[in-house]
Amino acid sequence: ATPATVSRAGILFINEADVGWAPFVESWIHTRENEIELANLPGLFDKHIPTALEILHANKLETLVPVTTINMVQTVCYLLEGLLPNLKDKTTAKIEKAFLFACVWAFGGCCSSDKTSDSRTKFSTEWKAAFKNIKYPEAGLVFDYFVPDESSEFVAWSERVPAYSPVGDVQFTSIVVPTADLVRLTYLTELLVHRERPVLFVGGAGTGKTTLVREFLRNMDENFVFSTINMNYYTDSAGLQTQLETPIDKRSGKSYGPPASKKLIYFIDDLNMPFVETYGTQTPIELLRQHADYQSWYDRTDLSLKKTIQDVQYVAAMNHKCGSFYVNPRLQRHFGTFGCQMASDADLTMVYHAILDTHLSNFPNPVQKICNNIVDATITMHKEMCSRFLPSAVKFHYNFTMRDLSSIFQGLCLSSPQYYRTSLSLSRLWLHECARVFSDRLISSTEITRCNDILVDTAKRFLEENPEELFTEPCIFTDFATSTIDDSKAYLAIKDSADLKTVLNDKLAEYNESNPIMNLVLFEQAMEHVARITRIISFPRGNALLIGVGGSGKQSLARLASFICGNLVEQISVTSSYGINDLKEELKELYRKAGVKPAEPLVFLLTDSQIVDERFLVYINDLLASGVIPDLFTKDEYDSIFASLRNAAKAAGIPDTREQMMEFFIERVRTNLHIVLCFSPVGDTLRVRARKFPGLINCTSIDWFHEWPKDALVNVAQYFLEEMDLGTPEVKENISHHMAEVHLSVGVASHDYLEREKRYNYTTPKSFLEQTLLE
Repeated sequence: ATPATVSRAGILFINEADVGWAPFVESWIHTRENEIELANLPGLFDKHIPTALEILHANKLETLVPVTTINMVQTVCYLLEGLLPNLKDKTTAKIEKAFLFACVWAFGGCCSSDKTSDSRTKFSTEWKAAFKNIKYPEAGLVFDYFVPDESSEFVAWSERVPAYSPVGDVQFTSIVVPTADLVRLTYLTELLVHRERPVLFVGGAGTGKTTLVREFLRNMDENFVFSTINMNYYTDSAGLQTQLETPIDKRSGKSYGPPASKKLIYFIDDLNMPFVETYGTQTPIELLRQHADYQSWYDRTDLSLKKTIQDVQYVAAMNHKCGSFYVNPRLQRHFGTFGCQMASDADLTMVYHAILDTHLSNFPNPVQKICNNIVDATITMHKEMCSRFLPSAVKFHYNFTMRDLSSIFQGLCLSSPQYYRTSLSLSRLWLHECARVFSDRLISSTEITRCNDILVDTAKRFLEENPEELFTEPCIFTDFATSTIDDSKAYLAIKDSADLKTVLNDKLAEYNESNPIMNLVLFEQAMEHVARITRIISFPRGNALLIGVGGSGKQSLARLASFICGNLVEQISVTSSYGINDLKEELKELYRKAGVKPAEPLVFLLTDSQIVDERFLVYINDLLASGVIPDLFTKDEYDSIFASLRNAAKAAGIPDTREQMMEFFIERVRTNLHIVLCFSPVGDTLRVRARKFPGLINCTSIDWFHEWPKDALVNVAQYFLEEMDLGTPEVKENISHHMAEVHLSVGVASHDYLEREKRYNYTTPKSFLEQTLLE
């Protein structure tokens, strides 16, 4: 309200502490019809809610996001709406246990558990102490148990986890292994969603929030349809309203909703990412709050038209460590809020053992025997990296999550029983995958050495192999450098660097015959980068973020790697008038090529110099995160695409419904379209972009290009001096070494300059290449 408004109105401030939670509870109890419930519930609220609040406040327990008292009490009521109707033989004892189960998740479900504090464990300890008469099992936390509808005894969630059973030949990215955490959060979601209550999942990157919700929505019955909306820094209320209105139609009068007899669930990912204005508001959040409060919003063109939106509800997810960190309490109060924590070691072991054990079922016995050791070693390595390499303002991408573990096992699943006959071969593949996932993103040679030392120690601890054979260099695996008997592709170790160089030089010569000539000098570091990029883009949904200063070879090596993989490279041509509409047209064409015809793998190469408008990254972020770009195609264009895909969908057993066809199309696009981003680490641009668009880091594999070593500089100089008449070969060699020394000495001087004057002077491979051309 403006000062003018305030001066003309009487202001009545309603304090939450004065009103309290009792009026809401009293109103809610009046909606219950069962006599036993009406007799027991008032006493349970009066008896247990103050105790639960005392546990939170007295122990100063931390939550992932701020949760108001009324929100927690409201969540208790909403969970009871789902729990109480399912109880058989309602007794006072059963109702009380259901009530306490709801209280555990309403008050403790959002407690944090990280390196600095473990409020989740402390809540469990205090809860057990406060409710000794309930007799919770001693082992585990109170979150690990529930009371079945047909019983009054506590049962561990782990007993309700279905066994993992692989379904045919599916992509690695489509594998979901049930865990206790997944089962219990899905159960809570069902309780709320089926009563049209919103749900919000809060957790760091890679904790499985999106996977949990998508798996839940995919298994909903045919009466439900869903629409995914990815928030980002530039999402505004107008753009959000356009996305919200896309899946709904006019019903009658001013009423709008999903198709008749259907209910629509909006899944809003990264809820807290939109730009925070000067006074703390976020316009998309206010639009959602308006709809949550009044079930309506106004038409954008005719402000006199107030649209009533029916049969829709929300499920949301957010990362509390980015964006605005939390959302307006006036919106959040509508949601049941639950925390998604990093999976426990037991859950991680179960998940990845199930995947790897299934993959190794046809391998020789010595290989199968090391399955447990490989899984334990991987989880240990991940924990070591999380504890020793912490994120900072400069190292903002040092965030190791379950995605990294999955990437390692995805690489291990490229092994085949025909070529991996010994435990040593699989152990060396494990070393290679760990190095690719953990080491390739590190920004200094000192840290890479530390990481390799940790990897060696972990391997010695868990793998019973001969160290000399296990740690033999080079340890590089590719699917193109090692020939096989039947000339089929196989992910195998290279014999030595000389063989890899021969293969890559042949591939480069082949590339130059049909494309603009690239004068590349494939020194050892460059060859390693080619192998890394081919590994990334050979995976379905494989996207790469190449970080290095100008002239380090990111684009050239990406082009060569794409050629080796047989992928066509697409790149935008930026002009002075190039804008968002031009980018959308380019993306439309890419979607058609990747998803419709010819539906073959291709690479979209994008450099930071081509991002003339930061809003370009809105579309790139959506493409990386979910593949769904909201306003890319019109309904007619989608109908045309679905008509072209109908035969392929029928052959794949996809039902001919709009939702299933959309999912089939997007899946084909994400499988075939690989994004390769070539960015520079200089300045704050990359860090700011990563904060605004989390998909740039979370949904890509990072390959950091380091300074060229001296032998690389010498090799490049020799290549360019080769055809010059400079006398004897010794003179050419001496000049090459001199040029390398000059370049390195400027780097040392620039470092001293930074130490003394706190100012930067960059020496890049590009400046060295310019030096060679001047010679």
